[in-house]
Amino acid sequence: MGLLYLKNEEKQLYNAYGLTVYGRQDRYEWTIYNNKPDENVYTSLRIERNGEEIYNRNLGNRCIFEENFNRTIDNFLWWIDKDNPDAYDIDNAVIKDLCETNSLFNHLIGNRKRKEQAEANEKARVEVIREAEQKQIDLIKQYCEKKNLLFKQYYEKVYLIKLHNKDVRQMIENADNKQFEGLRDFMNEHPDNKDAVIVMNGNIEDIARQIA
Repeated sequence: MGLLYLKNEEKQLYNAYGLTVYGRQDRYEWTIYNNKPDENVYTSLRIERNGEEIYNRNLGNRCIFEENFNRTIDNFLWWIDKDNPDAYDIDNAVIKDLCETNSLFNHLIGNRKRKEQAEANEKARVEVIREAEQKQIDLIKQYCEKKNLLFKQYYEKVYLIKLHNKDVRQMIENADNKQFEGLRDFMNEHPDNKDAVIVMNGNIEDIARQIA
């Protein structure tokens, strides 16, 4: 068994994560297995990041079988992009994870990629909720301006307040959540007071639905 050098020119093999892989393809002949077909292999490997070469090696007999390359290269480039290894670590990983089959490497990187994707999905989900909530808040504020009411947010709840005494506006607007609790309790306990009255309150979604 051995390599059959085809004298092919270097070509682009893969591109992902801002990294481009180039190599020369040759053939590997399994002379001791009569029924095993020849396989494509890569006998050189060169990697560029944004046009700058970060790795270049003539592999010779330590070739990379095409099947293992296809199975591993995306994980390999993801690892380079995330961990930013130096040339020495990349060279060791080429031998250990590309020239040889390393199921553990693919398993570990696969887990990291899935975790990252799950975190990105959760972040996107939270952002969608935040944007929807902000639209509801904007709608409630517009309603308050139209009805001459004071808008006050308290954690996930909102309060629409009718002011009888304009001098208390700044006090209510500037109150933190703890301070507002006292003001809220006062308005609830004394609905006939001469300063301010709670007209409507509830969670953001419910209030937005009520005024729509």
